[in-house]
Amino acid sequence: MSDITNPSGANGLIGTVTGHVGRLLIAGALATFAWEVTTDVVTRVLLAQSPQPFGLLQALLGIEDRWLAEALHYLIGVVAFPLGYVVAVRPWLPLPALAQGAIWGIVLWFVALGVMAPLAGFGFMLGWGDITWASGLGHIVVGVVIAWSWERAIEATR
Repeated sequence: MSDITNPSGANGLIGTVTGHVGRLLIAGALATFAWEVTTDVVTRVLLAQSPQPFGLLQALLGIEDRWLAEALHYLIGVVAFPLGYVVAVRPWLPLPALAQGAIWGIVLWFVALGVMAPLAGFGFMLGWGDITWASGLGHIVVGVVIAWSWERAIEATR
């Protein structure tokens, strides 16, 4: 199987990604767990509040059921975020993996609070309050954990 850094390999970029589905899901699960620890523990201790992505999803998509919004949040974290990193960041951004992950986290943060929050009726970047920075920290941790765990998985297969 070709390495993801070689999109023109025998299986091509898509074939390589689908060949690594398990690794992708593990990276996403670890990153989602890291989000929860960062935002529910660290930021709650430091700021007495934590980001609530399910609330953003409820407002954005008109979902009334909190648990459905929570499930969607986890699905996005476990599947979409690592897939985005592997397809859109890793092969095209020639930086060390942890720098790639940090940049990916910043992109995710901006999309969530700079694009999605205003679409859901909230202010741009939620008005740059404490919760904005808590979310930023959480998203950067997510990006770094995705990059770190993906790189460990690739190294383990060599």
